[in-house]
Amino acid sequence: MIDDYLLEVYLQTAQQAIRNYITCPLSQVANDPIMKTATLMLCGFYDNNRVPTNDTPAHGDYVLNNYLPAPVQALLIPYRKPTAV
Repeated sequence: MIDDYLLEVYLQTAQQAIRNYITCPLSQVANDPIMKTATLMLCGFYDNNRVPTNDTPAHGDYVLNNYLPAPVQALLIPYRKPTAV
């Protein structure tokens, strides 16, 4: 069972990861139910993948490629403008 502290860490981490991913102003998405759903889905992903396996992305993917699971990315597409590199 997840304790309250760990759940709070997941929540803060998921919120920051989503803020790093989207490109629209946070004021436009503050109370958006899609953002809340994406945050909860990402918390679930963190909980399910506490121990890396062959099925989870490498740590470098999280950091270098701004990795988010596909279902979370799908919810956030309307809030992110593509950037050219």
